[in-house]
Amino acid sequence: MTICIDIGGSTSRLGFSNNKRKFDKIIRFTTFDNFQDQINRIIFEIKSQSLDISKINIAAAGSLDKKKGIFIKWGQKKLWRGQNIFQPLFQAFPKTSFLLENDANVAALGEAVYGAGRNYSLVGYLTLSSGIGGCLIINKKITPHHFGIEPAHQIINFYETKVWSCGQRGCFESYASGTAFKQIFGITAEECDDKNIWKAYSKLVAVGLANLIVLWSPEIMVIGGGVANKFEQFISPLKLELKKLLPIFNTPLILKSKLNDAGLYGWFAFK
Repeated sequence: MTICIDIGGSTSRLGFSNNKRKFDKIIRFTTFDNFQDQINRIIFEIKSQSLDISKINIAAAGSLDKKKGIFIKWGQKKLWRGQNIFQPLFQAFPKTSFLLENDANVAALGEAVYGAGRNYSLVGYLTLSSGIGGCLIINKKITPHHFGIEPAHQIINFYETKVWSCGQRGCFESYASGTAFKQIFGITAEECDDKNIWKAYSKLVAVGLANLIVLWSPEIMVIGGGVANKFEQFISPLKLELKKLLPIFNTPLILKSKLNDAGLYGWFAFK
């Protein structure tokens, strides 16, 4: 049995698969602010299934030391900084092998292989959730990188004076994430149906997205995450903003993600 875990800022998912082609069961729960509470819940859910486990794959947000299993930094979960996720899981499951990867990278791979980008070779993926993540997938593989692919932390306003949770000023995540949406507009994206708000929000998304388009040059951009549940509310004004920002480029196809659990399914295509 292979266990695939997706730890997002708001929601965690555990997928149980016998054949690495489909999940026999998926369990969801709210991600804990306390690291030990999160570990305890993961161990409880896995042990409650009474399975013979061979491998545990973990997709998680934040800056990661993938070899050692350490959370270097995660702005949304400050108590997780420096925590090692491999050690307690290895103690609980000593005969199991472990892999750790950035959650947006795994989700991007899932969408590129099984979702909205499956018919394309160059797939850009952007997740607009409590935070922001993203990755470029080339020929169904995650783009090689040294320290991480972090579109959230590109600087889009160097006049900004307020420090975001990541420690930077003026980064993309501080304007276009779901957390920023509520701070700026006073309402959650899920609850919002105000066209004027979505038009204003599309301007904030467009700046960071335009940068990714010219850097990545993708055939398609796939938008995922919780905010993407309102895709139809902002896609039209977003396209208009992109045309204004990039008048000499052809804007690539932009589609909403198709997989509800892309951060789990991406592990099936992981190499």
